[in-house]
Amino acid sequence: MDKTITIHPLHDPDAAKRDLEFWMSKTPAERVDAVEFLRRMYYGKLLDKPMAKVFRIIDRKSGKILCQSDNYEELVNEYLFQD
Repeated sequence: MDKTITIHPLHDPDAAKRDLEFWMSKTPAERVDAVEFLRRMYYGKLLDKPMAKVFRIIDRKSGKILCQSDNYEELVNEYLFQD
């Protein structure tokens, strides 16, 4: 791996675009790992377990949460097969 350092001005107008391009070049798993790394750096030993995974079904027009669960199959069954 080639380690390269690039110096940019503090108020670089292209920084946000470069950041987005960098993170979009990573896989979703790599992005989640990066968030978990930063979370552990910030909270330190206060964390014993990784982030909780929560699944939600949201109405796109209203933004209202229709149902929520930490179990995907349970959520889908509850939502799809409700009376």
